[in-house]
Amino acid sequence: MERAWKRNEVAVSPVIATILMVAITVVLAAVLYVMVSILIIQPGGNEPNVQLTEDSIGTDKWKVAVVAVSDVRDLEDFKVIIRENQSTVEVMDPLIQKASGEYLFTDLDSGGKLSIGDYFTVTCKPESEYELIVFWRDSGNVRGSVSWET
Repeated sequence: MERAWKRNEVAVSPVIATILMVAITVVLAAVLYVMVSILIIQPGGNEPNVQLTEDSIGTDKWKVAVVAVSDVRDLEDFKVIIRENQSTVEVMDPLIQKASGEYLFTDLDSGGKLSIGDYFTVTCKPESEYELIVFWRDSGNVRGSVSWET
């Protein structure tokens, strides 16, 4: 005796099939979004922090030295503002080595990068307040600052 196999020709309805395909697409898109968002660097996440210290080197001169940088970057990536009594007196945008004037910047290793040992020399007036602020040029975020009084 031969067995006859009966084929079941019942399938999922077209409405249910469409809903399942849309649901699978949404789940795959969500998984892909999570994977890609992990790889994207958040704004400000790659900006180095700069630690500065100030020291008097004469009656009217102060030295502001870079004592720590979380990530050495090109000088052109930074902007520096020097304020005297809360008024801006110097803007270095971008930061470049400057060898003359009242506000100087020395790239100690001449490598073109802001690194430990680089320093600013500021000619100061008596009985004044000064502030030197280092900014990240792309975002304008403050990356380091120092203030002092003469």
